[in-house]
Amino acid sequence: MDQAEQQIREMRKEMLATGWNGNLGLDEIRMAPKEKLRGWNGEPVEAWRLESLVGVTYALGRPGHPYRDWIAPFIDIDGGLLRRPEWVAFWLHDVDTQALARQWLRWGHSFSQRFRKVTSGSGGDNQLMTYLIDTDCVMTADKGFVDIIEACRPFAPKPLPTTQCVIAGEIGADAVLTQLEAA
Repeated sequence: MDQAEQQIREMRKEMLATGWNGNLGLDEIRMAPKEKLRGWNGEPVEAWRLESLVGVTYALGRPGHPYRDWIAPFIDIDGGLLRRPEWVAFWLHDVDTQALARQWLRWGHSFSQRFRKVTSGSGGDNQLMTYLIDTDCVMTADKGFVDIIEACRPFAPKPLPTTQCVIAGEIGADAVLTQLEAA
């Protein structure tokens, strides 16, 4: 968690250094690789695609990474997959956003987090974000997490759950239990 928090702090610092104020919708943000990649058509792509290409490629190239452990029994990762133009084209052009909604949500949270205060829980929130498409309601005392869910909602490829802020501590826990009993 400490490493995740530090990475988020660095991404926030880099974003603030650009002077950009986040005035585009998440569906309007485009990026281009720093160098020409075989399989890329040369046009800017949705930011989630490039960040996913980089992140998943990194993860699959690391022995012991969970992504690699999950996928290696089904796909020959070490046979050159990660260096093929088709791998790049898949992530940057071919894959349907709806099919990888969790990947989009991870990116949407990560990007939105760059404009918010970083806390020790920020990395965990990024993990939680991927499960929201399986959830009906999020009840939390973390207003920042709720704000990011709401920032992603209009652009998310799948519906997101309702959100409700509760008071932290025992009073909030009682409110959550009361609401669950009523459901």
